[in-house]
Amino acid sequence: MAATTTVKEHIWIPLPDGRRLAARMWLPAGEGPFPAILEYLPYRKRDGTAPRDATTHPVFAAEGYVCLRVDIAGTGDSEGICLGEYLQQEQDDALAVIDWQTQFLPDAISLPLLWLGLLISLGHGAGFAQVDPATAIIGAAAGYLVLWLVFQLFLLATGKQGMGYGDFKLLAVVGAWLGWQALPMVLLMASTAGALIGGALMASGRLARGKPMPFGPWLAIAGWLAQFYDPSNEVPYFLILGAIAIGMGVVLLLVSRPVLALKKGVR
Repeated sequence: MAATTTVKEHIWIPLPDGRRLAARMWLPAGEGPFPAILEYLPYRKRDGTAPRDATTHPVFAAEGYVCLRVDIAGTGDSEGICLGEYLQQEQDDALAVIDWQTQFLPDAISLPLLWLGLLISLGHGAGFAQVDPATAIIGAAAGYLVLWLVFQLFLLATGKQGMGYGDFKLLAVVGAWLGWQALPMVLLMASTAGALIGGALMASGRLARGKPMPFGPWLAIAGWLAQFYDPSNEVPYFLILGAIAIGMGVVLLLVSRPVLALKKGVR
């Protein structure tokens, strides 16, 4: 490995629900920010792919790329349970890792999930989807437009961009899979958890005031939790979801770790 690169043999990447994914990171020399390469596999970074990783990622790092090799949840050293291949939770975890690391949600992941949700809705009558096509289409459009409108109003009021377009598309994904009816509860959970953790991180000095915090991970976990909401429950959903969001905030505060900084590495 070139002497100008640094390898972090084992780091933890926290997910919004408190689980942690294990990773190895190769850093180029100098000051960032740097472009990043993410490899997300179930084949144990500590031994399964270690010989290959030792000959590939250092080459990219020497050329100025941060390389991150992550074990999928429930495999290798990562926490959680692996329930199968290519599940939505696995994809949501990948989105959370990318957004947490770079504050950027790629279209290569968000758009296929959006189209897949719309296509699966065609099987609603046969029990293959939670919502029918009309509800999925309205949900996707509403999910995108709600955050787009918030973005435009914030930009008009402050002159700053409050979120990225990837967040619009991620909420559109939620709307396509769960319907427009799920959007209020998803936004409530994501906003509450994000505000709690953001406030706690600023109070503890782990997040500088005025520094942006990714919103995508909170949308991803809130969308996953919303699948389990039962509208027949007599307790108002906002009380249930508010309690869940507060609980998420407390758990994350207890298990949070210093934020991964591509510019300076990991403490």
